[in-house]
Amino acid sequence: MKLGSRELIRDINSKLVLETIVNRQPISRAAISKELGLTKATVSAIVQELISDHLVLEIGSDDTSLGRKPILLSFHKDCGYAVSVEIGTSSISAMRSDLLCKERTVRQISTPPAQGLADSICTLIRSMCGPDGSTDGLVGICLAIHGITKHNEIIFTPYYEIEDIPLCSILTGQFHVPVYVHNEANLSAIGEYSVLSGRHKNIANLSIHSGVGMGLILNGRLYSGHTGRAGEFGHTVISRGGRRCPCGSRGCLEQYTSERAVLADYAAVSGKSDPTLARFAAAVRANDPAAAGVLDEFIQNLSIGVSNILNCFDPEILFINSSFIREFPDLCERILAALAGSARRDLTLLPSRLQESAALIGGIHIAVQNYLGIDHLSFSADETAAANETAGGNKTA
Repeated sequence: MKLGSRELIRDINSKLVLETIVNRQPISRAAISKELGLTKATVSAIVQELISDHLVLEIGSDDTSLGRKPILLSFHKDCGYAVSVEIGTSSISAMRSDLLCKERTVRQISTPPAQGLADSICTLIRSMCGPDGSTDGLVGICLAIHGITKHNEIIFTPYYEIEDIPLCSILTGQFHVPVYVHNEANLSAIGEYSVLSGRHKNIANLSIHSGVGMGLILNGRLYSGHTGRAGEFGHTVISRGGRRCPCGSRGCLEQYTSERAVLADYAAVSGKSDPTLARFAAAVRANDPAAAGVLDEFIQNLSIGVSNILNCFDPEILFINSSFIREFPDLCERILAALAGSARRDLTLLPSRLQESAALIGGIHIAVQNYLGIDHLSFSADETAAANETAGGNKTA
């Protein structure tokens, strides 16, 4: 068996020390030594290197009455920043964040035609990359795609045609930093998981937008499957020979439970052309029979999908991320009520904690984790975010 070199061992130890500081700050050198089982001399040497690299700061002394007060260490979250971009079918959102996702800025534009997509994204990112005084500047970019991705490439997008646009290579050439491309539902799951502080290791996130996707965290890691298609739960069939889907199949779940499908159903039964989600929700609240019937059918169909997720993966928590949740706050309870048997008892079904920021925060997580080279990264659930800008004004991420 080939033994690792001293340099490799030192690199592993450095990664462990940095990871401990990032996730356990503020923490002293002595506490790191005790937790990792490393000598105090080893920890002190590694910490000095991290301080020299502007990744770690000394922030004062611990409050203790016993002996010499140890100096506390903190991760230097402002040594650089990351940008994530969610490319939706109607809008593109971009988030700039420090390396712990505490101070964030969000901007949004309308999704342009495919031929102008790359230029629009580059312009949007540049608008968020002004001088900030950090030592490392922009450290990475992550793109959230509503479709299937594999090995940093876009494989299939059912509701917009961007598969042939080499976004990753274009952005890499423009900004000279690593660029990552991931499925939106996967990034949303990573975002939700990142603020759970390790309390749960198996979660699922169901994203219901123009389509339906699912992100899976199994044993603390994203599971995307052999070809990147794991979690494409919107393309599981619930009606044999049913509605045609862009994936080539018929009767897929998302043809009955996506936002576009529900609004199309409401338009068909109400005679209203191009209804918006807000108008549909208003009709439901006004006890419009047509709108109420469409919502009930949506809940029944979605409960089938939720039951299948529970029986296939048995997650500790299933998050639902959708504008439907914001319009109908009791949606999770109604879905649970529609489940049969033990499924209702065993499932923890919750609305997304991060809502429309989930995929963006997941993208920041990917960019920062790769930049630091650590295996585990948690963000605080206490969101001390700065004002967030959009094309139409300010909003909270």
